[in-house]
Amino acid sequence: MGKKTLWAVAEYLGIGSAGRIVVEPHKASHCTKSEDLDHVYTGDHYYVAEKDGAIVSYKHKKLPAGTYEVYRWKVGAKATVNAEGENCWEKLSNYTQDDEGTMNISIQLSEGQRAGSLLLVKTE
Repeated sequence: MGKKTLWAVAEYLGIGSAGRIVVEPHKASHCTKSEDLDHVYTGDHYYVAEKDGAIVSYKHKKLPAGTYEVYRWKVGAKATVNAEGENCWEKLSNYTQDDEGTMNISIQLSEGQRAGSLLLVKTE
């Protein structure tokens, strides 16, 4: 339990650890940037989609080669703890980085959907 608690605190503070990298949103289109105190999110901000098809992009330089599980933080109200899939990590996909370099991932949102940080967990 101690290791998982330490990971949770590090991720909340935006501190990466060996094999676990938190990536904040880099830019967004058709989204509103939010920095309120009413929601739980890692980093400095999150985005809210203004319409269907909004896009949030993530960028991380010098990502080591390997295969990663990609999770997104489900931004939710601060009074809610993991209710109905909020305030928790949700697995999106797997991502393979062939060589060390820049990682670019974009996700598409529905109107009103929130986008926080991504978590990359190295599997290979």
